[in-house]
Amino acid sequence: MTPKQQHEATSPPAREDILPALANWANNPVYVRSQQAFHRNLPELLKRYERKWAAYHGDECIGIARTETELWERCLSRGLKPDEFVVGFVCTGALAHKDIGSWVTMDLDGMTFYRE
Repeated sequence: MTPKQQHEATSPPAREDILPALANWANNPVYVRSQQAFHRNLPELLKRYERKWAAYHGDECIGIARTETELWERCLSRGLKPDEFVVGFVCTGALAHKDIGSWVTMDLDGMTFYRE
């Protein structure tokens, strides 16, 4: 595998590639449980990990990292499929978007983050 192929295999999918699948992910119980766990734990995550990324698979926190890509790589290396985990940005704005159906764009200090 070339370095480019390896990077593509472990990087988050491009936003335009992932959007059509999002509607179906909301029907996946593992994905929904992952979303719920992220939001349930968000108040505690904010105390220690604000402005970092958190990954959840079901109720399990896979990890906390400075980049979304690092967590995608960690989840994919465990053999998880993209619809089996959530990588969310830990920020106070995420508290306002707890409903599973709200796929929103958040702008934080000029940076754009896409919520799963």
